[in-house]
Amino acid sequence: MSSHESDSDKRHRHDVGEVSHGAASQEQVTRAVQYTLAACVIASAFLVIYAFSASAGL
Repeated sequence: MSSHESDSDKRHRHDVGEVSHGAASQEQVTRAVQYTLAACVIASAFLVIYAFSASAGL
């Protein structure tokens, strides 16, 4: 018999709720950056729609 744990005893860090990458203290910074980027993408989409509608004379 080996001294290694069985596969059923091993749990990946994602399964126990730990941070995927980086330090746990940087998790909030990562979330803030993700939300900021998402807001920029949404704002850009609205600006493109506005530009198309303004150029069409609607």
